[in-house]
Formats: sequence, C-alpha cells, structure tokens
Amino acid sequence: MPLPAFFLTKEAKPLSQELLLELQEPGIDITEADFYEILARVTKDICVLSHQEALCENLHYDTTGTSKRWINIPEDPSCEIGLYDPVSELFNIILDECKLYDATRRKVCNTCKIDDNSSQEEVSSSQSSVKRFPPLRGLLRDGKYFRSVDEIDSVSSSATQCSAPIEVRLDEDDFPDSCLVQCAVYAQEIFINQPGRRFVFVPLITQHRLRVYRFDRGGVLVTPWFDYHDRPEVLIGTVILTCGQSGTGLGRNPAITWDGSTEYIAVEGTKYEVMHDIMYDTHISGRGTYIWRVEDESGRERVIKHMWRDLPSSRAHSQVAELELLKMVKGMDGVIQIIASSPEYSMFDDRGFEPDQPFQGNDRLASFIVMESYGGIITEFSSPLHLLQILRDAIAGHQSLWRKGIIHRDVSFNNILQGKTGAPVGKIGVLIDLDMSRYTAYSKELPECSWEYGIPAFQARRVMETANEMTKSVGSDYRPSAPHTYVEDLESFMWVFFCITTGYGAGGSVLSEPPVVLRQLMNSDSEVVCTTKAKIIREWPTSIDIHPSYPPQVSELLRQFMGLFAQNTLTDSHKNIPRVTRKALDSLSESHYALVLQYFDHAISELSGNTTNAEEDLGPSSEFLKSDVRTKSQPRSLPDELVGTPSEICDSASVAEGNGDVLTLSTISSSSTRHLEVRSDIDTFDVVASIAGPSAPVKRRREDDHCASDTDTALSGLKRRKKGESS
Repeated sequence: MPLPAFFLTKEAKPLSQELLLELQEPGIDITEADFYEILARVTKDICVLSHQEALCENLHYDTTGTSKRWINIPEDPSCEIGLYDPVSELFNIILDECKLYDATRRKVCNTCKIDDNSSQEEVSSSQSSVKRFPPLRGLLRDGKYFRSVDEIDSVSSSATQCSAPIEVRLDEDDFPDSCLVQCAVYAQEIFINQPGRRFVFVPLITQHRLRVYRFDRGGVLVTPWFDYHDRPEVLIGTVILTCGQSGTGLGRNPAITWDGSTEYIAVEGTKYEVMHDIMYDTHISGRGTYIWRVEDESGRERVIKHMWRDLPSSRAHSQVAELELLKMVKGMDGVIQIIASSPEYSMFDDRGFEPDQPFQGNDRLASFIVMESYGGIITEFSSPLHLLQILRDAIAGHQSLWRKGIIHRDVSFNNILQGKTGAPVGKIGVLIDLDMSRYTAYSKELPECSWEYGIPAFQARRVMETANEMTKSVGSDYRPSAPHTYVEDLESFMWVFFCITTGYGAGGSVLSEPPVVLRQLMNSDSEVVCTTKAKIIREWPTSIDIHPSYPPQVSELLRQFMGLFAQNTLTDSHKNIPRVTRKALDSLSESHYALVLQYFDHAISELSGNTTNAEEDLGPSSEFLKSDVRTKSQPRSLPDELVGTPSEICDSASVAEGNGDVLTLSTISSSSTRHLEVRSDIDTFDVVASIAGPSAPVKRRREDDHCASDTDTALSGLKRRKKGESS
C-alpha cells in the first residue's frame, strides 16, 4: 500500500548525502551492554519484570505459543501503514501500565490519522522519498518543559510537543543508510522547534525488531537491533526511555520552561520572558546556536544566546571561548556587552553512560549568554551620515579589541549593528559576535590567515588566498600563511563599506538591480570573488562607482579607505618584521587606526552640516523587506525561503558573465545562509544579527518540509568555515 502524499517530501538523495556528511560517523554504536545500562538507569524506580507479567496477564504478550510475541503486532503486515496503529497502541498500553510522570499527560499518536485533505492523496513509496514527519510521535504536555494544551490530540502533528519521533518500517525494507537519514530528518525538526533541546531519541521499530538512535550536537549514537518479541523487557525499557521520562530526561533544557503560553529562560536566578526567536541553527551536529530576544523581570530588552562550543582534546590547540572574551571586553565602547551567563554543561555527561571505548570526537560544552540588545544591522542605516557613524564606531571598537589582544576575523554586514536609540558617539555602531575571534598574548605570534574564517564577500584578499595555499601545505612543503592581523579585519570593513554603497541607496534601500561587480562579489564561487576583488583593487580609484544618491564625501571616504589597500600602505609596513606579534605591531597599529578614523571623522564632520534627506525611492521598501519576526503568541513557522532584512531577502540565483551561480546582494548576509550547507569538516552556523533590533532576520523552515531548499548550491560559497572543529 502506498504512503499518503502528505507524508513524503523531496527526493532523499541530496538530503542523504548532506546528513550523512554532517553526522560523519553513522556507525557510532551503543553496545548491547551500554544500552542495558541506560535502560537500567531509567527503569530503576519500577520493576520491569512485574509490568511484563501484568502485560502478559492482560493478553498483550503471549507466552503460550512456540514463539513468544506481542499480540498487538501483526506477524506479516502487508504494508508499513499497517503497523502504525498496532505500534502506537502498544506504546500507549505500556505507558499506561507503567504510570510514570502522570501518563494522562503523555501519549503516542498516529500522525497518519491527521484530518488533512492531502492525506487522501497517494503517491508511490520509494527509497528516493523521505517522510515529511514521523508516522508516530510521542507527545508530552507537562506544562513545564512542554507547553500545556487542552487536548493532546490537537497537537499530534506538532514538533513543539514531540518528546520522541518514532519511525516504523517493514523488515523487508532495504535500509542501510536510509533509516539513519530518515530519523535524522525527524531529529532535525525537533532541534529546530524546541529551542535548547539537548538530545533527541528516535526509536525505529519493525514488526520484529527495534533499535534506538540518539542524536545530539556530537552526531548520532545507534543501538544494536533487538528482537523485542523475544526480549520484551527491551521494548518496555525503550518506551520508558524515549516516551516515559520527565521533560529533562527526554532532552529538554531545564533552563527553558513554560508558564501557560509564555516561555521563559532562567539564567543566574533571573527569569527572562521570551519575546521571539532571532536566529537558530538547522544542523544537528555542531554548535546548535539558538538566539532569542527576551525581556528581563524589569521589562528591559535583552538577547540570549545558547551554543555548544567544541572542547578541544588538547590544551595546545585550545583557544579562549567566546564567553571569556565577552567578559574581557566588558565596558568597552563599540563592542557587544555581556550581562550574565550560565555555567557550562557537558554533552558527554548528558549521554548518561560510560562506553567501553571512548566517545569519538571532542566533547562540547553549552551555556546561555545574556547580552545587551541593540538596534538593527548596519544595512538598515537611515542616512549617509548614519552609515559612516556606525562604521566609524565599529572600527573604533575593533581597535579596542586589538589592544586587548583579540582578533575578530569575521567582520561582515550582520556583525555590525546600530547602537541603541540616542546612543552617544562611540556607541552608534557596535561590533558583535566574537565566536570566531582569537585571543593572542602581547608577545605571542599572531594566528595565521585562514579562508575557513569569515564570509568570502568580506574577507581580506590575503585571507582568501590561503585556500589556494592549502595545496602547498602537505608534509615538508608546508608554507605558513601570513599572520592574521588588524589589517585583514580593516580590509573586511572596507569591503562592507564598498558593498553597502554599491548595493544600497543613500536612504538605506536595497537596489532592485545591483551592479554586475557587486553580483560577482556575491558569487558562490570563491575564486570569482577573489578575482573580482583583485580587479577592483587593481583599477582603483576608477573602480569607485557607488550609487549616485550618496554625497561626494562618501565616495571620497571610500576612495581613501580603499587606497590604503590598493597602495599596500598598511601591509608594506609589516614586511620587515621577522616575528609578527601585537608587541611588534603596537605603534604601527595605533597610527593606522588613527589614519582610518581620521578619514571617517573628517567625512562625518563635513556631512554633519549637510544632512538633507537622501533619496528614498531606490528599491523595495525597507519595511516591506523586514523579517517575519515571531511574537510570543505565534507558533514557529518554517517557510522554505529565507526571510529577513534588506540584506537577506533571497533572490533566485542568477548567472553573471558565465561564472556560475551568482547571488544578489540580499543573499550575502553571512550566517542567514550558512545553515543550508552541510559539510563534515566545518561548522557552518554562526550568529547572524544576533543582537540586532526588532527587524532582525529569523530563519524559518516548515515542519512539513525538511529538505534543503533549491538555493543550497547557490549559497554554498557564502559559508563560514570553522577550522579545527568537527561539525
């Protein structure tokens, strides 16, 4: 019997490749002994044997025949759907029998019974299809970790209430990797719709066997297959493990709770009311970053970030965590400010057992960071003067970071925010997101440039060129890259300035038709981007061709700023320094920052006397382009397209001068696109406009469509690589 059409989504092949790459090690196993240890822990307060005997007495389990079996489960079902009702009924019988944590608040639902017109459609089931949502869902409405609802059946299709998605297959199905991919799709949707979820159990059951997948930010752990007819205690334990525990036992974050229809996050004794999501990672393995806009108990707006950071196995390769960097820059103008943070907790500890062999990969540590809330991203500037003030203060903030020993390495559109309304000079622009930053002691050599950090559109040319140098870095032919200094970040500021003035009008509106040179800078092919940058620099100053709506002071400032790199004014001064440290660059950096800030101060001074309203009708309305921010009374919706501020409205990929997929200006917003690519050697998500104002972008994806969008390939050139960390 074919599956209903509403159960199926796009072809699985591209999705399979992405998820298998992301999970890296699909063969990481929980041994039989490990699984029994886990089951013993979750069933320690009940006597499984007594419940097993009770189930036998109630004729749910037959011990009289030649082969023991659960009576509810058909021996030879004609189709997969024929197992949905029997399995869900058996799970509910076990939950009711065990009566753990108030069984009336939990239930396993057959989602195939949803009253949906599309369920009447039928298509052929094949290995090239992936179900949109699980056939069975364990649901919980405890009113604390899962939102309470009047009727549990009314949310049977909702990933927000799902304690465990349950996959059902026939034993005859061919499923080497397909089951892993299918279960990963379910887990991915749970992680997206349940902010801060630590892990997800996905039981897989056939008419004869079962196994359990456990997904967390380190990947997936898989149990062996068990014949649950022959070993009924395994089925009882699995139902309790995956559907019968408390909310935190099922993977919910204890710091995130519900009170009626209001969601709260508790950090350092303060309860923050969640207003809406700002951004979240769609990957399973990796940092799992989630960002919310919240209000504290006094009604002050804040931003909370939750992220799993990689814990290097060797101290030699460790670097200062973002949380520690934020503490170092507390009180610094022009830089994101921390309010509070929670203690870090371990991913390995969450797994709840000690394997015979050590877990593969590094442990990860997670924490909540509460930060100040600011205005919108830089591309929402109100006038040319405002644009220069934002850039100027962000550059000054960058200088303060450099003096403190911190190299940012990720200057981009969405990491430069407007300050709060009425902010004084020095705080009109704010540099955020220290996730990619690196701390270096005063006398230590600076880290090497690496193409793995940052967004190609904004990376310094020297950083981009390291991608080509990788082919020369094998064995004895290793050639160290140039050090990443303040100069590379200043060049990134210059490219941000260039892109904005080329692709936005002076009133802050996106141009409906960006010039070809800008489209090439946004190309998904990094080589095209690098070549375009070289051409722009080579043809300076004639390459300065900003939108005519800007006053001449802006054009002159860009000419001066780019000239520092076109004439190698900054980089040439480093050539004769044998060992590049902050100490060696101390006086040079002070003079270089002073020069750049002098350029900006002069232009700002001239514009301050010339603040006539800029031309507004240059493209789509900025209000029209603002993101669909979820209020606290709205559900999380996940459309295929990316939505957001003017810099993030995805246009379809186009081709410029035969150079492959080229993106419009709107698709360059660093992290808003990075979630679309899955690589085994990178962590592709980072904070995007994480502290931005109410119009900040929100990545969404429908619960009923898990496949990566058609723009995946086109956006692949804009991903941030994370060096030295598994994804």
